[in-house]
Amino acid sequence: MPDEPLLCPQCQAQVHPDWPFCSHCGWRLDQSPSPSPRPSPVFPVCDNCGAAVDTTGAFCWRCGVPLSTGREPFIPANVVTPSRGTQTTQQGTVEVATVPEERIEIATAARQRYPGAGRSAAAGGLLFLGIALLVVSLLVGWYAVSVTGGGTTSEGPYTVNGSSTYYPLNYYSGTITCSGISSCFPNETNSGPYTQGTFNSIGTLYDTVAILVIGGAIVGFTAATLALSSRGRGSRWATGLALVAILLVAVAPTILFVGQPAVVSSQAPKGSGVGPQSSFFGSCSGTGCNYPLPQGTTFSASWGPSTGWYLALGALVPLIAGLLLSRKKGSRQTETSVYNSGY
Repeated sequence: MPDEPLLCPQCQAQVHPDWPFCSHCGWRLDQSPSPSPRPSPVFPVCDNCGAAVDTTGAFCWRCGVPLSTGREPFIPANVVTPSRGTQTTQQGTVEVATVPEERIEIATAARQRYPGAGRSAAAGGLLFLGIALLVVSLLVGWYAVSVTGGGTTSEGPYTVNGSSTYYPLNYYSGTITCSGISSCFPNETNSGPYTQGTFNSIGTLYDTVAILVIGGAIVGFTAATLALSSRGRGSRWATGLALVAILLVAVAPTILFVGQPAVVSSQAPKGSGVGPQSSFFGSCSGTGCNYPLPQGTTFSASWGPSTGWYLALGALVPLIAGLLLSRKKGSRQTETSVYNSGY
């Protein structure tokens, strides 16, 4: 019958008979001098002693130095201070080697160098938060125009109010109301897709915005999923995809900021004065609006981005924070076991 596998007396992980240290917890397995290092042309090697190492562990089996694998080292709860005693193993009762204080410091430094699952969970959570903000931004207006006017006739004073809201998912909503006199025109509500009215160019602009936001949300969702579940190469993919999502999301409000006035101007009647066709943000009142108004008429207007535009910009904050957390420093090695390698 084959010999029973040799187990580490500290963490019960399988070890090689010739190893002086456990590759999982760093426990010293014997008191013999460390053999001289010999190179390995096939398996990853320890940066300290050059021995072929098991990258599924956190410590080198030969010299006990933490490996650059990005794994959390196993630190037994009872290893807090140096101690010496006896321990019963398969070979009998042996003296337990003293655990030096510097070993505890090395293990603590290893935890700080390789943050582990907590950091990945935080990165994924922030990326998902950014995606949630993007989804909400697609459901609310990105731009709004508000107009208020009034005057006095033989019947008395009257007021006129109007508003327009532009949504990214091919939807426009506009209302205008008049009150105070019997000769007021009927209240009107105009809503529906941009192609329903004379807003074809505006519809094309907002279709572009929607595509960028949706694309950023999909790429960001993939990055968040990888950040929560991946290690090594998958973590690098999460970082790259998060960066792509940020770029897509950042372009969407920028395009609207640059293109909105020009597109509205191309569809606005000539001589219509200042308004959304002249600037992205703004307001005017009275004669400052440059509209031909009857004497005694009051008029004011304001225009600018609405909730969705600000939500898209706000989504960049958790997306960038998630990107920074998903970047794990330290080299990565291919996961290769050396239990049967002869070392």
